[in-house]
Amino acid sequence: MLFASKQLHYFITTTQMLCLTKAAERLCITPSPLGRSIMQLEERLGYKLFVRLPEGLRLTPQGEALYQDVYPFYQRLLELEQQHRTGVAAPLHTLKMATDGLYSGFCTTLADKLSALIPAQYLQMQILPVEAMLTALRNHQIDCCLVSDPLLEERGLHKRPLPQESLKLAVSAELASACAVTLMQELPLAQYNVVPDNGHARRVLDWLHKVGITPKVLRFPEMAQRLRMVRQGLAVSLVPHSVSRILQDTEIRLLDLPDGGPALRRYVYCLQSNYSQLQDPLSLLDASLEHWLNPALHVPV
Repeated sequence: MLFASKQLHYFITTTQMLCLTKAAERLCITPSPLGRSIMQLEERLGYKLFVRLPEGLRLTPQGEALYQDVYPFYQRLLELEQQHRTGVAAPLHTLKMATDGLYSGFCTTLADKLSALIPAQYLQMQILPVEAMLTALRNHQIDCCLVSDPLLEERGLHKRPLPQESLKLAVSAELASACAVTLMQELPLAQYNVVPDNGHARRVLDWLHKVGITPKVLRFPEMAQRLRMVRQGLAVSLVPHSVSRILQDTEIRLLDLPDGGPALRRYVYCLQSNYSQLQDPLSLLDASLEHWLNPALHVPV
């Protein structure tokens, strides 16, 4: 495999066969190295992908979610590989992407999964301040950037708006019957400490003030810290709706906000002169966002 890593290939095949012996036969290897590869992947991701049963394997909810997330990439990577082998497409180089930090519960979560499954030479992600994005693009330190607000200077850039996503209120299961507005009035909001004063944050605060809420905001660098506070009933948190795909959590519920609640906007930028070279990796990004935002696009196992 060229673009899809061996672990991705092994995971997809094992999921489709749900039997180590049959998957190993299809892969032309023995079951032992296949089992070790799956265990290493589970260790890297931090959760079990399969339940071992006497009659074979069964996907865990996390394994099912991972398959749904990465299978469209797997198909697209195989298509690209075939195109490159037949000379239809040019070589696919590393996609160096920067985000503004608002994607720790969205795009980088998916990127973390993909980085465990796709060779690192094809995907590198980093967090940069928004004000550093333009310089990084023009100095070719990154190929593209994913941001929640348009850049102030767009001359010479290719800009692509991406789907907006509504925000939900993450609360502990015990509080799920309460009103979302009431909970935001009574409990602190656990949010990111990254880019707290960007346009998205200002839109959220403007909406909160409009519905009569002056929130006490607690800032955390990682989503896991925020969700820990939510599970304990010590705080609530505004999160993108897509986070429900990665929670797999019986202790957290996502409540709808009143009509007119804030949405998370997204834009991807690259240099206009580089756009033609980046069409393949950007199409993968588009596919990931479309699939991630639309749970109806279910891939049968």
